[in-house]
Amino acid sequence: MESKVRLQTEAGLPSLNLTGDEWRVMYESLNAVIYGLGPNELHTCTGHNLQETCSINLKICAAVWGAHGVGRAWVGS
Repeated sequence: MESKVRLQTEAGLPSLNLTGDEWRVMYESLNAVIYGLGPNELHTCTGHNLQETCSINLKICAAVWGAHGVGRAWVGS
């Protein structure tokens, strides 16, 4: 998945085109980084502050997380 993201980023595409499972991995990875590092370490390691990183993860969540009658489920799963 890393090479797929890199290729799309280097191509200057306005957004990434990933499968539902790939977006889930991206969401869970960002979540782990957010909770694994404190705000200062997060900024030092990624260049993004806590608010920016949480905003990115919220956008991912909003794009791939859907409501399906009884609770929530990942879109495409």
